[in-house]
Amino acid sequence: MAQQLADLEKEIFGTAWNKELIKQKINNDEFLYWVYEINSEIVGYLAIQKNFKELHILGIGVKEIFRNQSIAKKLTIELIDYFEESKYEQILLEVRVSNSVAINMYESFGFKHYGIREKYYKNEDANLFHLEKIYA
Repeated sequence: MAQQLADLEKEIFGTAWNKELIKQKINNDEFLYWVYEINSEIVGYLAIQKNFKELHILGIGVKEIFRNQSIAKKLTIELIDYFEESKYEQILLEVRVSNSVAINMYESFGFKHYGIREKYYKNEDANLFHLEKIYA
């Protein structure tokens, strides 16, 4: 699975963590990966790091030929379901300022913009978003 994820990240983003690093994260309780498979092929994934009171989205991506099929949305729903049942108080993420599709999706789930991280990506700033748990 680690090699498939490394290959998928490279295809989607042009860069990727190497297979060994992904394997370490998969086997570490501080990280969670959700994958979306079609015919045993990983076509989408969502990776998070669990911190003291927060979940941090490290990456989410879908293979280009499978986009516009709500795969990222389904993976995000899985994350939010996990979050709502967990001890964590918020989800944090960075997203390219130019990625309006992802920004719109996050906002549709109630994520709020709280800042910009300049030059977070090689040639682009990142919008910072968070989703806080609502306690009844």
